Amino acid sequence: MSKASRYNIYGENTNGKKYIFNSYTRQCELLDDKVFQAIKDNKQDEQNWSGKSRSELLKKGFIVEDHVDEIELVDHKFNMAAYASDMLDLTFVMTHACNLRCIYCYQQGATKSFTDETQKRVIKYIEHSVKNGTRKLFVNWFGGEPLVEAERVLKMSEEIYEIVKKYHVSYIGRMTSNGYLLEKDLFEKLISYRTINFMITIDGTKEHHDAQRPHKSGGGSYDKIINNLLAIKSINKRFVIDVRVNVSTENGKDIEEFVDEFKRLFGDDKRFNLVFEAVHDWKGERIGEHMESVVADADVIKEIYEISIKKDIPLRNYLEYSTEVQICPAVKKTGFIIDGEANVFKCEMAMSDEVFGKESLVGYIDQSGKMVLDTVKEAKWLTRSRDLSMCYDCVAYPYCMGGGQCNYGMKFHHELRCKDNVDYLIWSSEMLSMKREEELWIE
Repeated sequence: MSKASRYNIYGENTNGKKYIFNSYTRQCELLDDKVFQAIKDNKQDEQNWSGKSRSELLKKGFIVEDHVDEIELVDHKFNMAAYASDMLDLTFVMTHACNLRCIYCYQQGATKSFTDETQKRVIKYIEHSVKNGTRKLFVNWFGGEPLVEAERVLKMSEEIYEIVKKYHVSYIGRMTSNGYLLEKDLFEKLISYRTINFMITIDGTKEHHDAQRPHKSGGGSYDKIINNLLAIKSINKRFVIDVRVNVSTENGKDIEEFVDEFKRLFGDDKRFNLVFEAVHDWKGERIGEHMESVVADADVIKEIYEISIKKDIPLRNYLEYSTEVQICPAVKKTGFIIDGEANVFKCEMAMSDEVFGKESLVGYIDQSGKMVLDTVKEAKWLTRSRDLSMCYDCVAYPYCMGGGQCNYGMKFHHELRCKDNVDYLIWSSEMLSMKREEELWIE
């Protein structure tokens, strides 16, 4: 016998189509009224499933066998991701310097960068790790703006690439960049060293982008970034560029105009995707002067996604058909942030926190390449030290893992964000259902 999953979201999108989204399997499916209602009412009789096979519904997680404890499955998935011994997830804060002056930036404006000594220690640490069991390596090049230190990024990338080739380790490099310095030649060198995933921010139309993300010289940055991306588009290699749009109360009015422009420039290339994110209060000095830009209503983002789907824009939705656990690297045993002085942190946002910044500093890499950790501090990030029983029946539990997405917010600022997580899942699953509807129509 079987039962309906406790982690199903049942909905009807704006086109009147019924759908179910399962937050554990991350599967979304349009269903006719009969099978939709049968699962929702937990009527596990195959005559109610209107042609949907039991095996199909089980595979997608909409129903589960009676003996299955879904809470155990979620906790097992969390433990496998958080305590994996064969994976290393590193973020390098190459510099705190930046060539832009974004109005919502939470960083404090320091200019410290990686040193030659730190580079040597990090490379030794990586080689030691892969010699001793690391089989999957992820590196995120971060800043400030990491490409302010482009020469060092390339040198380290080359050294890491040689190590992973030598020891046959799976490796993917990711970069979070403003795109201003990401010219074609530099991009080609980066992807040759397996840095193939990029997050580039463009905040809407030229007018609004240049207002929210001006160059430090006072001029705009939009034209240079767009020209760089158009040059990159001509490269016939595998890569993914997610163009993130931080939606504020100002640029939200003209986002549809930008969406049309994006489609004209990049709509024919599936390597380029749009990601929409509301401008939040990410703390820091600058956002305090621009609090009117903060977007508090998730429906604003939902509306923009709906517009983009109808225009057949390539979108990146991080829930889409992905069974991976999307927990913050800070919650992973082998997830670390390393700064220019070989200090080891757990949370990049906490590094800039005047009150809790020291809690994020959990150790350092010594001259021999050994990582020395303070286990007392480390334990604060790797444990979910509260009663999770209140979370077990929440549809968001497989998504937030009881705070596993942001221990910084939960443990230090006591922000559970339960309603935000549920609301995000509901509207995001609706967007998936609409995209699925478009796919079926094309088929």
